[in-house]
Amino acid sequence: MPGPSPSGGLTLDLVQRATNTAAARALAAVAIDGTGWTLSGVRRLGVRLEPPVAYWASYRVRIERPARGTTETRSLTLVARACFQTTDWQGYRTWLSELYDDAPCRPLDGLGYPVLVDASQHAWWFYPVDPHLPTLATATDPPAVRRLLAPRYSPKTPPARIHVELVRYLPEISAAVRYRVVDKPGAAERVVYGKVYRGDRGRDLHETMQALWTLSQHSDGLLSVVEPLAYDGELALHLEQAAPGLPLSSDRTDPRFHAGAVAAAEALATMHGSGLGSHSELSLAPEIARLDDVAHAMSLVHPDGGRLLRDLLAKLRSRLPKAAAEEEVLTHGDLKYDQFLEDNGRFTLVDFEDVGRSETSWDLGKWCAHAVPSMPETWEESDAAEQARRAFLQRYLALRPDATVHRFPIYEAVHLANRAMVLMWGQSEGWEGAADSLLTLAMERLQTTAP
Repeated sequence: MPGPSPSGGLTLDLVQRATNTAAARALAAVAIDGTGWTLSGVRRLGVRLEPPVAYWASYRVRIERPARGTTETRSLTLVARACFQTTDWQGYRTWLSELYDDAPCRPLDGLGYPVLVDASQHAWWFYPVDPHLPTLATATDPPAVRRLLAPRYSPKTPPARIHVELVRYLPEISAAVRYRVVDKPGAAERVVYGKVYRGDRGRDLHETMQALWTLSQHSDGLLSVVEPLAYDGELALHLEQAAPGLPLSSDRTDPRFHAGAVAAAEALATMHGSGLGSHSELSLAPEIARLDDVAHAMSLVHPDGGRLLRDLLAKLRSRLPKAAAEEEVLTHGDLKYDQFLEDNGRFTLVDFEDVGRSETSWDLGKWCAHAVPSMPETWEESDAAEQARRAFLQRYLALRPDATVHRFPIYEAVHLANRAMVLMWGQSEGWEGAADSLLTLAMERLQTTAP
């Protein structure tokens, strides 16, 4: 895949080849050499691009070894982070060297500290090492978190058994883990979730979640969120209760999807009307600026899609000054159907990592943009998505009839374009047609009036 050469630095194509699956496999083989383990597979988990600054790729590395007549297996998470500009790489490289003092990459008998590759300006490391999440390794160490999750009542009390599972990891941004705690032999297992963020985001999130939890207890069932348990400043670790249920599936024809649309409207309306604030601001301008970069990249790999995106951006910029600014409210930041856990008809909203202050239509447009299937198999699926979208908007406006939604078509179009961007970077089979469909729909939505 060709790609832009950001400001004259390394091309995207070179960076991708330097951090591809073959390169990840070679790095992993060296990291486990001499440990008795062998590689059984390497699979790419995802990529993230922030032009013209950096590119990340993450991999699931599976290893195995003989063990008492059977085969023991383990899973490791490997990350590559590349810098496009030489000056950026020099600064980043110096910072990593000083931070880790050239500690070795030993993910099995220590920690997988960064391996620096100057030729292609990138670094490799193994989770839970992360240069921007310095407390992550300790937060995933059972003895270190036992004082928070299951303190011993006396020296004679046996220590709790704690098993740590990785749930989600966005390199240099955040990580979410699941702690499975058994306080004593034979006791029922408790589940607690822990989240570590870059900077003070964890503390801010905990304060917001405390306010939202209180709000939910007086919302007559319109808003259900998980209970925040504690924030530990030493580990920069936010702890929260596990929510019951399973994530809402992507089957738009499932009656639960329609019910989830109504629940999403109720949750969002409750948050928007709460008067609560946030330290973080979600703005439309950076979203549009990022799409400018995406349009250039898409033009190189899919010219028709690039033209559609450029046309959409031109119309967005034409319409934006004509649409009155909206009221700023507390919003989830990433409201999608799969952010709800369903348990016997009760829907709990989770994953507030992007919570912040935004215009009313930010998450209205986000939910509607993600209600649309990217590759529908039948017309019934698309029709069910439209019905859910309609129910979502009707319920929200019934609860907040005076809400300012002048920019709703703009936000929905922007979030549809963001979905096309994700498809492009994912490079899954058939992504071009799916991206074109989303961009065409974005153009259509932009021409509609606010609900």
